[in-house]
Amino acid sequence: MLAAGAILLVGPPATIAYATWQENTVTQQWEATLPPDQHPPAPEAVLAAAPADASSSPSQGEVVFALKIPRLGYNEAVRQGVTSSVLSLGPGHYPTTVEPGQLGDVGIAAHNTYWLGFSAVRPGDQIVLETSRSDFTYVVTGSAIVAPDEIWVLYRPGGRRLTLTTCWPLWAGALAQERLAIFADLSQTQAGDQRRPAAPLTNS
Repeated sequence: MLAAGAILLVGPPATIAYATWQENTVTQQWEATLPPDQHPPAPEAVLAAAPADASSSPSQGEVVFALKIPRLGYNEAVRQGVTSSVLSLGPGHYPTTVEPGQLGDVGIAAHNTYWLGFSAVRPGDQIVLETSRSDFTYVVTGSAIVAPDEIWVLYRPGGRRLTLTTCWPLWAGALAQERLAIFADLSQTQAGDQRRPAAPLTNS
């Protein structure tokens, strides 16, 4: 019984530590792919360019951009997909939501394990999505506690937006019955509609 208790106590922290190490490693690898002293084009120039061909859509598990919250010192790579295998290593991009900067919602999910400071995000905070093309800065406007089937949080009409989702309450882990959604708007917008079909919220 003592051995079992020790495993229960040591197992979760060890798993979190290993996953965090993997997440940090992938983030460093992503940063290494960006040219030193990079001067990316302005977001406006990227948005004015023709959208990428659908055939070039990223594959499951591929790093697609980095998510940074300067006030909290948060900087992690975001992979494509919201499957358990993707989210076990860090944040994932909902494939049915738009890419950074596009009209519509950029949806990002993460296990609450990796968002223990998630509730510290507050209105006015900047969230930067760093892509290989440019950096897109979103400003947090608010949050909501919702049921898992309230997929409207990922598909709000009008504007260029960002929605972060995770299980709620944060301490409940896999037992969490609700979702915390953080909403943000792109600081600068342009016209154009590039929406995609809806999909349910992931179980993070």
